Amino acid sequence: MGWLLQVSNPPTVVDLLASTAMDHHKKDIDPITGKFLPEVIHPDTFKTLGDGPARGYADIAWRQANMTVELQIDREIRSREVLANKARLQVESVQPELKPIPVEPPAWPDAECIVRPARPEDFEAIATIMNLESKAKVNPQVFEWKEVVAADIRKIYKSCQDNLRPFVVATSAGDPLLDRSNWPENSTKAYQSYLAFRASQAEAPQELFGFAFVTEARIGILGTACPGSRHAGQIKVIVHPDHQGKLYGSALLDRILLCTAPFHRSMVDYEWQCQNSAKVYENISYQNHRKYAWVYIETFCADRADPATQLVSNFLQKFEFKEVGCLPSAIKTDRYYESQWLDLVLWARETQPRSNIVDTAPGAQPEADRMHLYQTLARPKKK
Repeated sequence: MGWLLQVSNPPTVVDLLASTAMDHHKKDIDPITGKFLPEVIHPDTFKTLGDGPARGYADIAWRQANMTVELQIDREIRSREVLANKARLQVESVQPELKPIPVEPPAWPDAECIVRPARPEDFEAIATIMNLESKAKVNPQVFEWKEVVAADIRKIYKSCQDNLRPFVVATSAGDPLLDRSNWPENSTKAYQSYLAFRASQAEAPQELFGFAFVTEARIGILGTACPGSRHAGQIKVIVHPDHQGKLYGSALLDRILLCTAPFHRSMVDYEWQCQNSAKVYENISYQNHRKYAWVYIETFCADRADPATQLVSNFLQKFEFKEVGCLPSAIKTDRYYESQWLDLVLWARETQPRSNIVDTAPGAQPEADRMHLYQTLARPKKK
């Protein structure tokens, strides 16, 4: 040990922090030299409270210690209520007879009709409406080479059934007196007498105001429905010329959208009667076999600035349709020397996001055709 002490110096502990200030933890180290950097003086961020007791809400010290966002919003609301009361008192002092006018919500439109799926007994009346519309002198919406007959409507009806497309009509409402709830209390005998009277009378046929159906959005090269457009449809809405402007068209289009657009909210009152939905007229259109992503409507007009054309535009915009295209002079009426060129205006509405639509058999024909194919394959063969 003595020899070791003579030939070398023992290791010593060097206190690197001895030469620094006691608050070295407040200093940063220079990464290049390894030395402490000068201390950076930061302002005090602690909340300082006022001297003395904080007695309540009006005391600034209390608000500094306890004020929150909720209290601030509540304070603003009460301040505005006080200002509103002061303004109301000033108005009443100047005009004491002035009273606030109650604001009533706008009345919900009522089409006062029955909307139901089309039936075979409606074909003749539907054909009559189509013929009247094709003969309209201003902006006709139907163009055919011949008179439409019930057999033509039967083909449309059969195509809608086979391809799961809605086909609805608007008819006159039934007799409200047949509903017992419309009679006063203690009137059972009078109600039964009225029922007996109605039973002895011939039943008046319901008047048909208009019709609407969905057809294929596009026809393929082979002249049949294009399979690629199976999730798009074209809506046809025709109202009898004598009953236009009475919300019957709104009721028909509203019901078509309820069958095709899951997020559509009804915009007009009417009575809906449907005995068998057949997965086409479900109250929740998610349950329908056929799903639509887009629906289209074609309108024809000679002058875009015409008031009648503006009414049609306002009608479609009310149902969230947007104009997506216009083909000028795309249609010519067949009126000899009175023929005129009409513009074709295309309106479109998205019914639901495309991510919601999943094909059960991608690339296949509509559900009705698939079911027919399955039944054919499962049918036993004749020997």
